[in-house]
Amino acid sequence: MVRLRAGYGLVKAEVNLEGFVDRPNKSLLIIEDNEQQRSAIAELIGGDGDVDITTAASGEEALQILRERRFDCMVLDLGLPDMNGFEFINRMKKDLQIDDIPIVVYTGRELTKKEESELKRMAEAIIRLGLGRRE
Repeated sequence: MVRLRAGYGLVKAEVNLEGFVDRPNKSLLIIEDNEQQRSAIAELIGGDGDVDITTAASGEEALQILRERRFDCMVLDLGLPDMNGFEFINRMKKDLQIDDIPIVVYTGRELTKKEESELKRMAEAIIRLGLGRRE
């Protein structure tokens, strides 16, 4: 089940994501520590070959990649081995001054209300795969 959650700057996020989809050549960074999940996401999104996909298995690896290259969009798993998704977004915005890339955040676990509020505050677009919100 896929649920779209309105986050901070939803209108801007929709425009940014539409811009991503409409580009003839797109660049996407997938940040996921599980190799099978990374491959599945890459195959799902880049199936027709018009998306240049780069993957990272940790937050630090992704930050290093972002120091060297810009991306049109990112897919971020919240559970990374070296930092959580919240820390990653904070470091990306504060350390690298990157705050204009649409971020699709996903998780297979239930989020607490606090976590969901934090994501809404931090991310422009939030798509959660899996479970609903914990009450």
